[in-house]
Amino acid sequence: NERNNMKRIFQIVCLVVVFSSFSFPQLVFDSVQVSDQIGNSRWLMFGLDPVATNGIDLQFGEGLLPPFPPTGAFEARFFLPENAFSGTAASWRDFRFMDSVPYWGTKEFRLAYQPGTGSPGIRITWNFPPSVTGVLQDLFGGVLINVPMTGSSFFNVTPALDRLKMMITYDSSLAVELTSFGATVNGSSVVLNWQTASEINNRGFEIERKSPNTNWENIGF
Repeated sequence: NERNNMKRIFQIVCLVVVFSSFSFPQLVFDSVQVSDQIGNSRWLMFGLDPVATNGIDLQFGEGLLPPFPPTGAFEARFFLPENAFSGTAASWRDFRFMDSVPYWGTKEFRLAYQPGTGSPGIRITWNFPPSVTGVLQDLFGGVLINVPMTGSSFFNVTPALDRLKMMITYDSSLAVELTSFGATVNGSSVVLNWQTASEINNRGFEIERKSPNTNWENIGF
């Protein structure tokens, strides 16, 4: 019985990845967590989109922030790249223009932060998919800080520095990174379960079915 069920699973199911260049507005996005050592933290989101700009993009949740609070109050934000980062525009999100889909290249993002009173410094934490890597640097070309940002890790910054830059490189050669796929029989049905590590420019997944001596048939999306 079990053998027949397994045979049936492989006969009738197939997972097909369907790509579309206009499926979601935010095609690529990641985040970093900036925290001090007394319990304050903030998640900052960044990414790429074909209609994003170097200014405030309200459609992506970017919003112009007021000046930094007084010293002693925790805060973290992105400074936007207007006028080569010489302006004062800042936001908790920073989406940039991507001139091709998929995208290969490097973008610079500027972090600004201050710890709360009593904290000896700041911790920056990230968890990137394999298609996204970066380098965390000081604003002097990496003389004091030059830390690779790959996978899941963190870096502690002393209070002497209140701004850093992230040089983020995107390699979109893998549009969908599948980490697991399984199928089980539940009565007269087959239950499919899958998980992805990352998805770039992916509209979704089509489910097709095939039995012996029949063609593939689309049964769901």
